[in-house]
Amino acid sequence: MAFVKHYVALINYVSHRGKTHELRRLARACKQCDAIADLIDRVYGTGGRITGDGWIVLSARQVPNISQDGITFVDSTVKVSSQQVYETPSSTPRNYAGRAARSVVFSLVYGPTQWKVTAISIVSDR
Repeated sequence: MAFVKHYVALINYVSHRGKTHELRRLARACKQCDAIADLIDRVYGTGGRITGDGWIVLSARQVPNISQDGITFVDSTVKVSSQQVYETPSSTPRNYAGRAARSVVFSLVYGPTQWKVTAISIVSDR
């Protein structure tokens, strides 16, 4: 699904720029989205940075015939590249190992003019 690819690309873009407004705008009551944006705000707020290639969507498909309270579920396989988080300009980075493939379900709602993410659930490493 194109919106999931767009949102993941936005996470990657924001991770390198530190401006989370658009990321937050495309989420609705999404705890995982807020946690990602909060981390980025905290790192860039102290002069730090995030490096690495981020997430790459290998596949994404809407789960057919399953909808709950207007929520659409998108099952995806995501490659997670290794990343380094520098909390301050001079700090030693925290290293996060990548994953070759991870099963991630995005919960989405549409309205009134665009999709919004309501949850990101990491199901398993594949």
